[in-house]
Amino acid sequence: MITIETGVQIPKRYARRADMKHVKPVDCSAQHLIDLMKTLPMSLRDLSECSGVHEATVYRWLSGVARVPASVIRMLELMLVVDTPYSYEEN
Repeated sequence: MITIETGVQIPKRYARRADMKHVKPVDCSAQHLIDLMKTLPMSLRDLSECSGVHEATVYRWLSGVARVPASVIRMLELMLVVDTPYSYEEN
């Protein structure tokens, strides 16, 4: 057992997960999503296709009615880092 900063004792195998200082918090705000979409550039339709959700869901994210999933934000941030343009093409 290992005692972490909060004084809680946890099994040693979970110690790495308990020490999450290295993980950057995710900004899941609608404004951050809009900024990422502008930077990429990515349309609403592109985002819905890329993230596997309906366009109405993306509208809810952008309007602030629904919370943007952290996985979607991380995906877009990763696309920025690896410089991967995304465009939806009809088949």
